[in-house]
Order: sequence, then structure tokens, then C-alpha cells
Amino acid sequence: MAHDETEFDKLLKETREWEARDRARHKSSGMKDEGGAEPFPAPSRAPTVTIEELEKRTAVDLGRKPEPPPKVEMPKPAAAIKVALKTAMKQAQAQQAADRTRKKGGWGWIWVVILLYFIIKHFAR
Repeated sequence: MAHDETEFDKLLKETREWEARDRARHKSSGMKDEGGAEPFPAPSRAPTVTIEELEKRTAVDLGRKPEPPPKVEMPKPAAAIKVALKTAMKQAQAQQAADRTRKKGGWGWIWVVILLYFIIKHFAR
């Protein structure tokens, strides 16, 4: 059974090598074998992969063609203004409906009654 090495397997192998090198570098000097100490090899260059390349690779791996990014149609300026005005009108109507249903409170009538009491009391004397 032949095992084809995929891009993921290659990256995983390289990552494990980097981790092993990092662990070896961070060991304390007392843990190293002084007789067989070898200088560290130069670190390999990290792979540079863009999102576009990954999307193409995954699409090819799945056996389909990569899809172009979807085109977003921009509304015409006049249509955009109409939409904005309709939205503003709906918000204004919703606010007016909320104001109508909201309790106004009875403090206005109470103040009128109190003022009338003092005015009548003043002129009654």
C-alpha cells in the first residue's frame, strides 16, 4: 500500500522538526552531552502560503475547478437613495407609533389642578 505524501503531511513533518530544534535549543547546559555537542544546523525557511493558493489546492484536491470570487453588484445611486429614504420613513413611522402607545403620564393635569386651586384661592380673598 503506497502512501503519497500530501502537502499537509509535509508541513506537519516540517513543523515537528522545528519543534524538536526549539526543544533542543532550550535545554539547559547541564542536560547537554558535552562530548557530542554539535552546532545547530541553519533553520529552514518557513513556507509562505497565501489563502488563494490554499483555496486553489483544496479545490484541485476535491476534483473541481476553483471558483472565482462572487461579484457584488453595487446599487445605482438613485436606487440607493430610494432605499435610504424608505428606511428612514419606516423608522420615523415606527417612532411615531411608539410615541402614541407610550404612556404620557398624568402629571400635566395634576399641575393644572394645583395652579387653578391657588389662583382661585388668591382671588377668593
